[in-house]
Amino acid sequence: MADVKLDAKVLAKVAEALEEHTTTMFDRLGSRWVAVVELQAVERSEPADDEKPDTVKLRITELELATGENARHVRDVLAALYRLRTTAGTLDEDSSAARILRTASGVLLTSLDGGR
Repeated sequence: MADVKLDAKVLAKVAEALEEHTTTMFDRLGSRWVAVVELQAVERSEPADDEKPDTVKLRITELELATGENARHVRDVLAALYRLRTTAGTLDEDSSAARILRTASGVLLTSLDGGR
């Protein structure tokens, strides 16, 4: 298994999504924030030395921070997917995972429409 590193480069659209929250994050060191993210594998390292692990570097390419009631919904989705992954061993092509994600997107879209 390869080690994972996060790329320190912050894309402009990711910075924009975080912008209104950065002061609060700065003031509340140790606070936790829930987000929906897209990751891109941007670099890999395969050292010639067998003692060193392979490494993949990931960059956050899309990010939306969940706040308020939506943060609770996203945390619920994370918990459900975690339970499913740790009991079933994977989320790949699992109809339960697809159902959880469809339901979650419906809940989030409904909250955007004011509960309609």
